[in-house]
Amino acid sequence: QIINYQMNLALRHVVRIPFAYVVDEWRWSVFNGSTTPENYNKVWWRLRCELQGVSPPVKRSAEDFDAGGLYQIAANQPYI
Repeated sequence: QIINYQMNLALRHVVRIPFAYVVDEWRWSVFNGSTTPENYNKVWWRLRCELQGVSPPVKRSAEDFDAGGLYQIAANQPYI
């Protein structure tokens, strides 16, 4: 039973760590100026691919702003 509890904890909390890191890494790169508005989406998906191992379901362009769909980004709330 303890293993079930530990798996439940891991599935609820540990799996969020890479995404939280991506969010703050992207945000910090925007704040320090290394990511410009033209590259927001490109850097977002590069980080997601490198750090989380996920890719966009369809081709994305500079016209898209996927990071802005996250409440914490749009409302300037900390994620970690």
